[in-house]
Amino acid sequence: MRSEYLWEQNRKEKIGFNFTSGHYCSWTKYAEGYRPKVNGNKVNFLKTAKVNYSKNNFYNYLNLIYTYSGTLSLFSELKSIDDSNLKLGDMLIKGGSPGHIVMICDEVINEKGEKLFLLFQGNTPAQSVHLVKNLENSDLSPWYQLKNDEVISVSNYTFGSSKFVRFK
Repeated sequence: MRSEYLWEQNRKEKIGFNFTSGHYCSWTKYAEGYRPKVNGNKVNFLKTAKVNYSKNNFYNYLNLIYTYSGTLSLFSELKSIDDSNLKLGDMLIKGGSPGHIVMICDEVINEKGEKLFLLFQGNTPAQSVHLVKNLENSDLSPWYQLKNDEVISVSNYTFGSSKFVRFK
């Protein structure tokens, strides 16, 4: 979602992710023809392809990111935030193998003045997304109240301790 957003905003130079190994892979370098040579946890980037800034090549880049990045790399890479300042696009994350991420896609303030949030998630790799129901509170569903260090259950995953993160 992040890379598609940056692509559409014509901020392509900001597209880049860390591999689980910690090596940074940018869209710009990939478009210039640099490809990773992976050997265990070592990664070297070598110019082995022609320059190609096309949307089709962008999707090739995303497939590479899906292969070498995941919840563990995002968990390490992204800044933690407090629940009092949650915004659209922020994520609840559990890094690992397996890990899980849900993203905030909408917010409202209820009649009690409390912020409520809609969450969406995808599968691995995250190529399609869907809204999740609040399985713990049918009166609020599909909305969630989100607090740090709470147990939060979504359709196929339970976050034992919440960590909220945001892209820089």
